[in-house]
Amino acid sequence: MGKLFPFTLGVGLGYVLGARAGKERYEQIKNTSQKIWENDHVQNSVDKVAATAKDVAATQASRAKDAALSAFDKAQDKAADLAEDAEEAAEDLGDKADEVADKAKEKAENSGRPDSPSAPGYPAARS
Repeated sequence: MGKLFPFTLGVGLGYVLGARAGKERYEQIKNTSQKIWENDHVQNSVDKVAATAKDVAATQASRAKDAALSAFDKAQDKAADLAEDAEEAAEDLGDKADEVADKAKEKAENSGRPDSPSAPGYPAARS
């Protein structure tokens, strides 16, 4: 206990003195930084940076809008082309289906076999 008390007293005394010095130093730094911030040269620089940032932001926003509109137009054109291609493909398939149906009908007619109820000679259903 004899050695602990002087150590504890020293720590407490150092804390109190350090806290006072710390607060004084903090106030000094705070006041100095406030003076620097309020300086006309600093404020002019801040204003220039703010104006430049605003101009750059407006320019970039305009570029982004133009790029988005261009991409939209390209996508719309591509979609129209694809729709036209699909329509042509559907017409081609319809034509092919008609050709196949016509060939099948022609084959059935030329084979001499009654393949359908509408063909002449088709056996009647038995009762």
